[in-house]
Formats: sequence, structure tokens, C-alpha cells
Amino acid sequence: MPRNKIPVHYFRHCPRPRKLLSFMSSTAIRSAKMEEIREKKPQVTTSTQQTASTSSDNGQQEDAATETPTAVRFKFSHLLHSWVGIISLFAMIACATASAIVIAVSHNATIDAWEIQPAVLLAIFSAVSNIAFTSALATGVTVRFWLSVSRGASLSQLHYIWEHGHGSGFFAGLRQGPQARRVVLLATLASTMQFVSGPLLQRSTHQISQDRITSEPMVLDLATTIPDGWLGNIDENGLVIGFRRGMVQTQRWWKNETMYTRNQTSYFCDGVCDGYVPGAGLMQTCWSTERHLDLATNETDFQTVFLTNTTLLFNNTATAAGEPETPIFRLTTEYLTHVDDKCMATIVVDTCDVVAAVVEYPITIQGSIVSLRRNELTRMKVVSKYISAGDLSSAPVGAGAGPLAGLQNFAGDYMQENATKRYNTILNRTLYFGPGYMADLFFLPDANQFYNRDNTSFTQRCQLKWTSPTEYLLNVLHEWMFRTALNVGSGNSTVITGNETSQRQEPQRFDATRTVPAIVFRADLRYLGAAIATTACGLLLVASLMWGWWRLNRRVTLSPLETANAFGAPVLRHVEPDANINQILKKARDVEFRAASSRPVVSRVTL
Repeated sequence: MPRNKIPVHYFRHCPRPRKLLSFMSSTAIRSAKMEEIREKKPQVTTSTQQTASTSSDNGQQEDAATETPTAVRFKFSHLLHSWVGIISLFAMIACATASAIVIAVSHNATIDAWEIQPAVLLAIFSAVSNIAFTSALATGVTVRFWLSVSRGASLSQLHYIWEHGHGSGFFAGLRQGPQARRVVLLATLASTMQFVSGPLLQRSTHQISQDRITSEPMVLDLATTIPDGWLGNIDENGLVIGFRRGMVQTQRWWKNETMYTRNQTSYFCDGVCDGYVPGAGLMQTCWSTERHLDLATNETDFQTVFLTNTTLLFNNTATAAGEPETPIFRLTTEYLTHVDDKCMATIVVDTCDVVAAVVEYPITIQGSIVSLRRNELTRMKVVSKYISAGDLSSAPVGAGAGPLAGLQNFAGDYMQENATKRYNTILNRTLYFGPGYMADLFFLPDANQFYNRDNTSFTQRCQLKWTSPTEYLLNVLHEWMFRTALNVGSGNSTVITGNETSQRQEPQRFDATRTVPAIVFRADLRYLGAAIATTACGLLLVASLMWGWWRLNRRVTLSPLETANAFGAPVLRHVEPDANINQILKKARDVEFRAASSRPVVSRVTL
């Protein structure tokens, strides 16, 4: 037989001291050695087997009693036994705390504020926590294994403690006694809690689109007064000879062209900026009256049923009283709103007196595009009123026209309408006719009522109705004046040439509310609380497995070499019974083990 190749059965029959666990008292170790010497034959018996033996021999029962582990006092050196598991528990606590901090800090924060996204950080913390959990669980199972060995347990119990519920041994482990059942249940529940905590933590934060509102100081070039002559001159008939400037404003209004501001800092808005900026405008004072008209007769033919009219008036009463003359731009609208069952119509008459004023325009700037909030134009705040010499009745021929005179020149061409009624006896219908398009824009048609010739009731044959054009026309006047003030205030003369007025730029500073749509993080405290709770449960379950680690007076592992040494394997007969894994490796590093066919082969190699 080769010198360095020794079969397994040789070690199996070689006498050697019996291996006992280091958890046993020195008296038990000496007693075991003396018993082995007396018997003079090889023994491969562990303390577990001795405790679990049902032999009737009184001497063996006495030996088992002497192998009860002695109490171990806590020493700081005992921390070294389970330092990996303890550090892992603290790592789990740190990861859970860091995850909660990330979620809390990221709440309502924009994604641009985080160079590393919270989801990435949570994934890192979750991975570290899983690694720490695995390490702590392994330490807990190791502690429970060796504590069970020290108290005495069957080999099947030790196996299922080592397996701790993994694989197909879960239900079998539950039937192997309280020690194995405890490890199987606690390890399984802890793994479940750790698994569930990950998805809950991910659900605790999500992204939503939210408007971020801030206050921004802004500037807009907008004139507070329209200089006389900018829109035209007064002719010998008191009318206005319009300049191309006024025509440009009318064309832009008709085409609804986009208004722009400067593409510069404080002018440009990155987002949507809403504010109120002072500029040259109009102040209106309106009131309403009613009149009635019989529609089912030819006697009232050619009576007005829809009217829009503008005129420039002068307050002569104020002049007679010694007060300054006040030019007034008057807007009058009439529209039929109701017809009763006797074809008696109700016509509302709205009258609005408009004067020149400095008002706060409700504007919205998006990028460099300027727009008016039309729903607020008729409720603008008036800063002050002013009177322009070009609007007075005393303005000489050739003088520059004022803003109201220029406004009348615009409205007189585009805002005049007078629709009258006709009663057609052949059709048995009341119809309307008008020279312009305004009446058609605000008329409320109903095909079933207006064109059905078979229906001859009063309600059907007199069905005429309009909506009010007053607010729309006032908005048109305000928009036209705003476009004019914007053009004047920006000093823009690229479209118009001439020496009637000089260029001037009037920057108006105002505070705007800036709204920027942003993607922000939103924390869900319900999922966060559930994630923290499950993590804490898993941590406590693992910690309960590690409970009692101070009873071990040396560092232990579940290495096959350490368990083999504890079970008294002959191949490790030269290793001390209480040796730890490092000492075992130092003594057995020359032993070579190889499984060949059905029988393992062990050889000893001298290095």
C-alpha cells in the first residue's frame, strides 16, 4: 500500500480519543477519555448521541448527565462569536432608516433636484439589506444549531435546524421537535418579511406631474398713454384720417395674430407667467334697459331687433359747469332675448360709456408669447383716467387724433350692425335682415323651430333670439387698445414709417405668478409604514434566532469540518475537541479527501 494513500477504513478502526464539544465541562471531557481508554476500541460518538441514547446502562446515563453544559458568564470576547450577525442586524436597521429618509426628503421634490434618483438609492439599500439579512440569518441558524448540540438533539433535528425550512424540508422540520420547529418557523417568517418589505418600499414613492408655482419679477414694454397722432389725424369733418399703424392693429386683431414680447431675461417666461401690468386702456360704465316689440304684425316691420353701434360723445354738461370736457366713447347694443306665447318680444338695450384710462391688464406670458385673459377684461382694475387733447371736440383740423378718436375710427367700420324684423304673411314667420354679420354671429338658430312650415303656433312662428354681444365687443375694444399700447411701448416702427410721433420704449415692471409643470416625487406613508414594519418584524425574528449567542465560548460556524470534528470523525483525530474552524484548518490542511465510486477516499499529503 503506498505510504501516502491510506484507505478510509484504516482511520475508521484506528483508536483515537473521543471528540466532545467545547461547550462541555472539562470533567465531562476527561470522563469520556477515560471511558474510551477502558473500552480500548474506536468510538465515533457525539455528545448528542450520548444524550439521546436510551441505553439502560447506568454508567452511560451518568456520563450523559455530566455532559450538561455549564453556565457561561458574558464577556466582551463573546461578541466575537456572532459579530457578523450583530453587524448585519445594525446594517439592516441602517438601510431601513436610510430608505425612510430618502423617501421623506424626496417628497414633493422635482426629479431634477436628485442627481441619483431615489429609486436607485432604494434599490441599493434594498440589496445591502438583503445581503445583511442573509448573513444575519446564517448566523442565527448557526447559533441555534450549536446551542441545540450543547443541550442535546437528534441528528434529524440538527439536520432540519441546518436546513431551516428551505426546500422540501419545511413540513418535515415542523415534526422534529420544538428546537427544529422554532428555527424552521422563525427563519421562514423572517425570509417572508424581508421579501415583502422590498415591493412595499418601492411602492412607497412614485412620480406625479405637478404645477410648481413661484413668484417672478417680470418686465413688459407697454405704453401707459397713447400719444395723439399715433393712430391718425383729424380732418375738416371731424373724422379721423387713419395711419397705417391703426390699420396694422386692426389687421392683427382680425387675424388674431400672436403677440410677442422680447426674448430676453425678465421678459421671457420659462413656463406660464400670469400677472397684471399697467397700460393704456379703457374704463367702461354700463347699464341696461328693456323695451317690447310685437313680432306677429307688419306694423312693426323694420323695427330693430339686434343692434351694435358706437359713437364719440362729449360731456357738454360738464363744460357748461366749468369742468373740463370729458370725451366719451359710447357703445350701444340691442338684442332680442325672449318671446312670449303672444309673439311679444323683450329687447334688452345695453349702454356702455367708455373713457381713456390706465388699467391693469390681466396677461399671460408663455415663453415670449403674450396673451390676455379675456374672462377678466371687463373687470380690470383702473389705476387712473386721463383725457387726451386729440379726443376733444375742440381739436383743430390736422391735429393728432387721440385714443378714443382712433378707437371710433376702428369700431365704426367693424362693429356697426342694425338688424330689423319682417313679418312674412306667406310663410307665417317673423324674419330678420341686417347689413352686417354681427347679427348672424349672436343669433340662436333652431332648425326645427325656424324652418318647420307645418308648425303655425305663435311660439314657433315668432322664434327670434340672440345672446348678448356686449361683453364680446368690450373685450374686442380692450384687446385692440392693448395691442396698440404694446406696439407703442415697445417702440416698434418696423412696420410703419413716418415722423408723426417719436419712438419710445416704456418697460413696465410687475410681479407674475410663474407656473411650471414638473415631475415630482410623492411619498405614500401607508406603504412606507408597512415596509418599515415588515423589515422590523424580519429583523426581530432573525435576532430571536441569535438569542443566546453569549452561551458559546468560541466562534462557531456550520463548516462540515467543524461539525465533523464535533462528531468525533476519525479523520480529524489529531485535532483538539474544542478547536475552532481556524485551528481545524491549521491542523488538517494536509488531509486530502476524495469521493471515489461508492466509498470516499482519504489520504494524507505531507507538504
